[in-house]
Amino acid sequence: MRSALNGLPMASTGHVGLATGPAVVGNIGSERAMRFDAVGHVTVVAKQLFDLNSHIGSRVLATSETADAAPQCVWRKLPVVRIDGSTSPLAASELLGVAGSIEPTQTSLLREFEQGRRLFDNRDYRGAIAVFDRIANRFPEDAPTLFFRDIAEGSLSGQ
Repeated sequence: MRSALNGLPMASTGHVGLATGPAVVGNIGSERAMRFDAVGHVTVVAKQLFDLNSHIGSRVLATSETADAAPQCVWRKLPVVRIDGSTSPLAASELLGVAGSIEPTQTSLLREFEQGRRLFDNRDYRGAIAVFDRIANRFPEDAPTLFFRDIAEGSLSGQ
């Protein structure tokens, strides 16, 4: 499989979490126990996004700030989620490809998903479920749609 990004090979498995911000990077530790590492809040957020991929069914997630810094890419904004162990909600976007490389059906999916995302973020879970159901009928393999539909359904039953 080839990536739309500069024709580089794309791994068929694995997840990526992208976040932008300050971090300390380099050899950390003492003479007895030294390792190359990156530490800071941004690394925690990137790891949370990395982990969130496996729950949502996506491959590459980024913070909104990171996605905004890469306008040459096509991003799907996801509903705001609260990650375990985090005190603040996280706005993430899923990388779909490079601008100009997206199929018309994906563009349609993006438009509809955006409607569902807005309803979800405004806590109109009935409306979000209706939109996500419509999307799931047309794109049954779209894991993020199914994930957020289930979350909306759970939130509705918890009200």
